[in-house]
Amino acid sequence: MPGQRLVVPPRAQQVTSAAFGGHDLGTRYITAAREGFTTAELRAQPHAGDIFGCTPGVTGRPPFLFSG
Repeated sequence: MPGQRLVVPPRAQQVTSAAFGGHDLGTRYITAAREGFTTAELRAQPHAGDIFGCTPGVTGRPPFLFSG
């Protein structure tokens, strides 16, 4: 839905990618990085490196398959 916002926990500040997945492409997956953080930063961001999923009520598009 236009204007809808997905909120990632504040303890995962370096979001890297978002994509739809699942058997019906109805799950939105969001990844967060953990590379390059110091030990103190990783303690402050325990969700760095995690994968988050939600079902926003819309679906993604199937992939375009290229055959040649």
